[in-house]
Amino acid sequence: MPNLERLEMFIQALESGEYKQGKERLTKILPDGTKEHCCLGVMCEVAIANGLEIETIAVSVGFEGEKNVLYGETGRRDFLPKEVQRWYGVNTNNFMIPVPCGDENCNSTHSATYANDMFGSDFQAIANGFRTLFNIPKNETSVSSENNENNES
Repeated sequence: MPNLERLEMFIQALESGEYKQGKERLTKILPDGTKEHCCLGVMCEVAIANGLEIETIAVSVGFEGEKNVLYGETGRRDFLPKEVQRWYGVNTNNFMIPVPCGDENCNSTHSATYANDMFGSDFQAIANGFRTLFNIPKNETSVSSENNENNES
């Protein structure tokens, strides 16, 4: 059964702007040391930051110092490893999510990796797709609650 609290942490991380979006690998380390993540790479990093103990190793890929981070016992670099799936309570290494297709009234469903790598969806659109998939509403901002308190005075 999906752990909605953990999935919410992941979705919030996508929305935070903290992670630089990359393509085709869960996590790449560029020659200057910066990291780029696919949406599922963010999912791995959030799990690790919140207590998942999982093997990670950075391996050189021959592109002038670029490295790929491999996750888990099987060294996944492209889809969620089993350890991360279990931590979130899901049984898939990828997800089918709705993402906008240009027109505000249009959504199409793609795998999360396709939305990230090929379809050009940004992390905000992907986060919205995960919110829809798991029926996790976006929390109200503190500004709206402050406005309500001010209106009651």
